[in-house]
Amino acid sequence: MADPSPDAPFYFPELDGLRFFAFLLVFIHHAPVLGLPMAGFLHAHGWIGVDLFFALSAFLFVKILAKEFNRTGTIGIGHFYLRRGLRIWPLYFLFCFLKIVLHPGFGREYLFSWRAFGLFTFTDNLFSAFRGYNPIPDTAHLWTISYEEQFYLVIPLALLFLFRGRRARAAGFLAGGALLSTLLRAVLIQARLAHPAIWVLPVTHFESILLGIVVGLGGYDVLLKRVPAGAVLAAGLGFGWLMTRLPSIETVGWSLMPSYLLIGLCTSLLVQVVFRAGKAPWMRWISARPLVYLGKISYGLYVYHVFALALGRKLLRSCPPPLQDPATALVSLGLTVALAALSYRYLEKPFLVLKKRFEVIHSRPA
Repeated sequence: MADPSPDAPFYFPELDGLRFFAFLLVFIHHAPVLGLPMAGFLHAHGWIGVDLFFALSAFLFVKILAKEFNRTGTIGIGHFYLRRGLRIWPLYFLFCFLKIVLHPGFGREYLFSWRAFGLFTFTDNLFSAFRGYNPIPDTAHLWTISYEEQFYLVIPLALLFLFRGRRARAAGFLAGGALLSTLLRAVLIQARLAHPAIWVLPVTHFESILLGIVVGLGGYDVLLKRVPAGAVLAAGLGFGWLMTRLPSIETVGWSLMPSYLLIGLCTSLLVQVVFRAGKAPWMRWISARPLVYLGKISYGLYVYHVFALALGRKLLRSCPPPLQDPATALVSLGLTVALAALSYRYLEKPFLVLKKRFEVIHSRPA
């Protein structure tokens, strides 16, 4: 698919549809296991949704910043950071603050702790690597926000360097970064560093972001331009299935080397095929209005879903055992959607309207 004209908004609703499925995988991974076909498989491997989020973010940033560079000859790095802050910070900081201060005793147990410091400085993934996931209630999954914020620090500077050079420089830069990170991961595997260290560090868990950048730069277009979109989709799903045949990513061993590569190939090919063929008749379902809306509020869905699952378990603890798990999953999903919709409308949207003032390339409507 060709990029839109320089003055058109860069927005593809089908990517929002894909974003919702990324969230849904993560939700299934954290929800009770349902007694349905494939439910156990999706529960075990739903963490893939995290990598799909990473690949989508990397792809979109490259595309938007490339258009900005082509239009202006540079990248407004300060405005990029401001836009990211307006999108991420209001909901994130409010949620973290409330989870701490509403804890019994006005959160004294956590308020001045290192784990609160990690949350508020976007370093929680570093603490999680060596001290385990965050014990502050309903925040363990927020290491991904720290991970992405660290990525945001680097991406505009790296892209400016790439856009000002030749393709050979870009390829060499990406290949060199991948090689160094692969070697570091091998060192940590050899040292038997406990899970989740490799999983939560961007320098050892990088393939989905790196290959999302490659997709954004058009690297897959050259390789796959004559390959039918259906075959690309099958290849992406096939790589994902191969990854599930290997030991769990929680098992620290040499199987992690192909596992991360396979999931990076899976997620980046899914982004590629949806961007390329999302408006084809056989793919139009992914841009259905309900899916697009749910993708638009997917940041809130992700932030709130662990809290909603905990609330759902409390509300349904007296439910008969055969119905408890499916009822908890359904009620919690409904609570997540309700919280995210309210959050988007009354908390996030005013900041998104303000964010538009700092855009060079207009993307999703607020």
